[in-house]
Amino acid sequence: MKNKTKIALAIILTAIISATGTYAAFLLAYRINTTLVVKPVVSMNVYEPDGVTPLTSIDMGQFQRGTAKYFPGGLDVGLEIKPTEYYYIKNEDEQSFYIEFAWSNLPWVGSPTLFIFVKRGDQATFVELVAETGTRYNLPIMTRLDDPDPAKQYAIWYFAFPILETIPFGSYAPTLTINAYSTATG
Repeated sequence: MKNKTKIALAIILTAIISATGTYAAFLLAYRINTTLVVKPVVSMNVYEPDGVTPLTSIDMGQFQRGTAKYFPGGLDVGLEIKPTEYYYIKNEDEQSFYIEFAWSNLPWVGSPTLFIFVKRGDQATFVELVAETGTRYNLPIMTRLDDPDPAKQYAIWYFAFPILETIPFGSYAPTLTINAYSTATG
């Protein structure tokens, strides 16, 4: 385009803007830096042995002094028959985690030791964890984002619960807490 044409168009445009009163001159800009964090959704789903029904409580039934039972199922530990059904922990969100089991409100202090037996779905053998000390399972429960193998996205577990010969008769309500951590230690 020739310079005369450009000048003519500029004059016409200026006249139109001036006539409508919407002419504005850029004066200043102020830039603000921002930050944000995108966090994964973290949740742990714990299920009954059917793998579908949420586990909300465990009725351990009645014990006699000096006995121990496996759960789920309530099998007598003395029979040396391990459970064939297990509770499930599933990771159905976006953050892989390590699990830890801890008991509280036990009807004794110190002994006996409570054991949790756990394994991730892709493992062949159970790992025995001491529940009172808060031992973490050494393999992460993965997410579908981290590993597409569904067997790595859940763990199965059961526990043994002993009753000492010296425990006073009565009703008790121990609490089992399952914690999820971002690391295997610390």
